[in-house]
Amino acid sequence: IPFEESYYRSLLHNELGGELDELLSWHEEEIEKTRNSVFEIMGKIKVSDPMPKTMGEINAILLKYAGPADSPEEMFRRGHDYLKRTRAACREYVWLPDEWCDLRGVPEQLKVSYPWGGAGGGDPKSRNPIKGEIFFNEVNFKAVTDGWMKMLTVHEAYPGHHVQYVRGAVDLTPETVKMGAKYTPILEGLAHRSEPLFEFVFEEDPFYPLFVAYRRHHTAVRIKADLMLRYFGKPIGEAVD
Repeated sequence: IPFEESYYRSLLHNELGGELDELLSWHEEEIEKTRNSVFEIMGKIKVSDPMPKTMGEINAILLKYAGPADSPEEMFRRGHDYLKRTRAACREYVWLPDEWCDLRGVPEQLKVSYPWGGAGGGDPKSRNPIKGEIFFNEVNFKAVTDGWMKMLTVHEAYPGHHVQYVRGAVDLTPETVKMGAKYTPILEGLAHRSEPLFEFVFEEDPFYPLFVAYRRHHTAVRIKADLMLRYFGKPIGEAVD
């Protein structure tokens, strides 16, 4: 059931900092652009498989060559290693005080709503060092591919949400940046932008840039799905297709 347009418009503007007319003007173009980027990058990777023609075949390539760990324990071992790498790289670009970001399992209440992982927030009592955490979904570890592991340590930690939390704790940031609807595009926009910017951390992996592009396409598709359901009133099945 679609939202009433004025309510949907208000929800986007007042709660999420987005503009309905802006989304409507570019969401189809963004899907085409991000899809083309995926196949352009795929064309530069040498594999014995036939050139993929669909996003499903791209996903199969990522699963085959950069798939999930064999166990939750191996997933966390890789995650801790990737977290060390992104932290070291981030400190070359961003000033950080004495801080630490831990990697944990998914909180019980988020097992279904966060299928891959997320930022767990920070400990407001910790000041020396300032401590934060991210999480991987070990219950769904077969879906947490190597690309997701690497990307999560960037987007959720360095230089993403954990760094935002740390700098928010120590910087004299204006209240207009710390709160309000317009905070959301800044918060998520910077974290998403960090994904392609920090590809160099994993430069030995030719499949990681492919995953980053795939992830960008994924976010564009989610925007269209939301518009289909909430603005255009399309059935769930059509949005899924």
